[in-house]
Parts: sequence; structure tokens; C-alpha cells
Amino acid sequence: MPDGIEQFNWYSRDWQDIERTPKCLHPFMDEIEAFCNYLTKSVNRRLLKLFSRVLELPDDYLWDNVQSHGSPTGEGYFRHALFRPVPESTQTASKGLRMHGHTDFGLTTLLFSVPISCLQIWGRDEKWYYVPYKPGALVVNIGDTLEIVSGGHFKATRHRVYKPPVDQLHEERLSLVLFNSSVGDLRMEPAYCKLNLISRSHRYNTDRGLASPLIQREGCVEEQGVYKEFKRLTSSGQIVPSNKEWREIQIATVTDPTDTVRNRIGADQVLIDGKLMHQREYMGVKVVLPV
Repeated sequence: MPDGIEQFNWYSRDWQDIERTPKCLHPFMDEIEAFCNYLTKSVNRRLLKLFSRVLELPDDYLWDNVQSHGSPTGEGYFRHALFRPVPESTQTASKGLRMHGHTDFGLTTLLFSVPISCLQIWGRDEKWYYVPYKPGALVVNIGDTLEIVSGGHFKATRHRVYKPPVDQLHEERLSLVLFNSSVGDLRMEPAYCKLNLISRSHRYNTDRGLASPLIQREGCVEEQGVYKEFKRLTSSGQIVPSNKEWREIQIATVTDPTDTVRNRIGADQVLIDGKLMHQREYMGVKVVLPV
């Protein structure tokens, strides 16, 4: 059953070998690479500076010690995705979903506002809302890594891709997304003491680590989603997944919205307080998110 999504992702290895890229994109590679470098090294770096300041850490703390480097997208990736209209049979099987409710695994995700409405966010009132179109606007999702390193003070954005409103159902939607990832060999914990944040001896001396005054003063926000699970594991002496393990297991086990075997109560879904939730476990970390 076709999902109507055509996409190509630029991972770090794809920047090193142009033959891994579709030939139709070869004439534009200089522009695409420059664009990704700008998003990563200028836009995202400035965002991480703001987040570092909120945590009352040096401006480049997250950029220098958590953000991955080494390619235009670091260990993250850049996605071109074209969402085409789907047959009625697909809409029925997926209940209108193009991607389940989820959070992104990294630091930040940068998306560009487009006139075709598909992206929805989970509001404080526990309802889904379309992200409104604003010409020239940049949409920023906070990822799991930033939630964990901030001790839950920054909440990972719960979002999904849903069918457009009825007047846009037959339109195509082009999505450009940059997923900013942290260094893969880090096992993330909150920045509340010198030794908990960084373990990359080749880039960073843990003795020079800085505790976040905000976290030391205010503590951690214990009820936050993924952070709460990481805290549960570390408090019991268990090893949490590394960033690389965390992102790869989620990418490898993503569920197709048209999979009627898994997408039902009793399999991957559960009712909590009358709301349908998607429930999975990754390497001992339980994740419960709105469908």
C-alpha cells in the first residue's frame, strides 16, 4: 500500500560521495551543501547559544560539547520529502496519518513553513493543531537530546504529519528538514554536575565541565517525557542508550501508519485517560506519545 512519500536524506557519508546522491541533484550540490552549512553553523549555532544561556552556561557550551560536527549536517541529516496525495484506501488504513505522533531524537530540527498544512503539534490542552503557514518562517522542533541535557526544562516537541485540510487534500507538499544531532558516543544526562555531561576525552576534558546553575538551583523537571525515562534508568544504575543507539533504533523501528496489525489497542497502542497513545520500548526506555 503506497504511502505517497518520496524522500532523500543526506547523511554524513552522502556528502563524501556524490554517487550516493540522485543524479538529478548533482548540478545543485554546491548550493545544497552551502545551504546546510548555513543552517547548521549559523542558524542552529545561534539557537544553541540561546539554549545555553537559558541553562546559564557559556554561550557555545552546547555547540562545542554536544552538537556533532564533521559534515554539513554533522551526524544528523538533511531531508527532501515530497508528500503526494494518497488513495482513499491508504487514508482509511492510516486514519489520515502520514507519520505517527513522535519526538525527534536530536538537539533541534529545522523546518521551513509551507502553505500546505500537514505538520501538527500536540498542544498543552492535549489536542492536535496544524502549524500555521507563515511565509519565510522557520519552524524549530526541540529534540530528545535537548530535553535530556536540560533536565526536562526544554520539552521535546510532540508532533505528527496528518492529512491536509479538505481544500488541500489533492495538493503535493514539499518538505525541507534539517535534523541536528548530538555526538553519537555520548550517553546523555542533565548538565547538573561536571562529570555527567561529556565523556569525549578526545574533544573535551570532563574536569573542565560546567554545571548548569539553572538546574542546580531549580532542579530537573521530573515529569517530562523522555528525560523522565532516562532518569529512571540512571537512578537504578542502568546504562542509558548512547545518542547513536537512540537515534538508530528509532529510525529502524518506525511504524508504518497503514500497518493495521501494529496500530491497534493491544499491540502498539493503548488508551490513557481516554486518549489514544502510541506505546513503544527502545532499549529499556519506555516511550508513550499521542497518536
